[in-house]
Amino acid sequence: MAPSISIPNLHLIPHSAASRRLLGRVSKDALIDLIISWLSAPNLHPRHVDPEEDEETLLSPKDAKDWYERCRAGSGGKRAAINRVLEVDWSEGLSCLQIAEVDMRYTIDTPTSQTYTAARLHYPPNTTLPPLHPPSLALKLAQSLSPFFKHHIYAVQHPTLPLHLLRLQIHDPPTPQTLTLLPPPKKILYIALCEGSNHVFHTGIGGAYYDMLRQCLGEVLGGKKGVRVEVRGTELVTRSLETMVELRGGGRGAGTAGGAWGVYAKGEVDDSPLQALPAPAKEEVADRDEDSEMRKRLKIADARFGVDTPPVLERVDFRLEETFLTGDGREDIGFAPKIQVRFEGPNVFEGLKELVVKGVIDGVKMPGWMTGEEGVTTGVVKNGRVVKRNLD
Repeated sequence: MAPSISIPNLHLIPHSAASRRLLGRVSKDALIDLIISWLSAPNLHPRHVDPEEDEETLLSPKDAKDWYERCRAGSGGKRAAINRVLEVDWSEGLSCLQIAEVDMRYTIDTPTSQTYTAARLHYPPNTTLPPLHPPSLALKLAQSLSPFFKHHIYAVQHPTLPLHLLRLQIHDPPTPQTLTLLPPPKKILYIALCEGSNHVFHTGIGGAYYDMLRQCLGEVLGGKKGVRVEVRGTELVTRSLETMVELRGGGRGAGTAGGAWGVYAKGEVDDSPLQALPAPAKEEVADRDEDSEMRKRLKIADARFGVDTPPVLERVDFRLEETFLTGDGREDIGFAPKIQVRFEGPNVFEGLKELVVKGVIDGVKMPGWMTGEEGVTTGVVKNGRVVKRNLD
């Protein structure tokens, strides 16, 4: 028999060391904001069991709110707030909804806390991308996943990005014991959907879970009954959802331009692209090294990479399939090695731009795919241009 459709929001998870770690990850203000919201929700009001009368009574939400607000102001601090949550107000445990809200708040407030992979959605020919409706999508995904494992799904709108975020909490195998434990990080999955985009962004999940998820996402993202979408992984991986939106979102120019052309893709200018790029602020110029060569390299770097901070990418991969020439200038067909080039770091294109400024890389001769102009992060390069957008 298939498990029930999903774990309800009010299902309690008894406290453990993982509960304290979860609450401790968010800031004091964020934690107290969440607690105040719980005290305002009738289903989440704290309850107290009188050991002498063995009766459950409702604690005063107003008194609790006043105490936590004093804690916010400095009385007791974050540790005192966590202790009261675990030992007094919600001593029996936190609900799946509360756990999801805390974890989601941490993920949003700490943009680099997760590593995301872009997966491409392949729709049938002549299919219009259906509009996204997060509550309906979450319900359909829960229904589709129900034959495979017990789970809890929580969906929100990202506060600053055009994304719908889904948090999937997996309890597998569905034994009484696993249903009372907070799952390990490998069984917590985040999915980000962007309106108008043919990509979905997700955190890492391995093995059979990933295959199940791809299958179920393909069913629910089709929109119409009988329309199945094929979900294929790509090699675009980054810790920044903002970068994902910029490169694979549904907005103007997403994934089509970078480097010096990024300002046009973003719609930040309406003038001819033949016009010069905006000049840096005078104060910025005054602070720069007065050395003429340094200033020249800086102008070249701004022209090639753009004046804005490049998309935050920790890794880019390219395979060079160039044909080398013989000494007399004739093409040597017999010598065309395949060379794999990988750049890794906190921000690859920002690092390459810095190397141009320092004179390590010739900013004039460097190819466009090294500056983000090609709008891709992985592909095959021939004759200095990206001819294929993946390495398969």
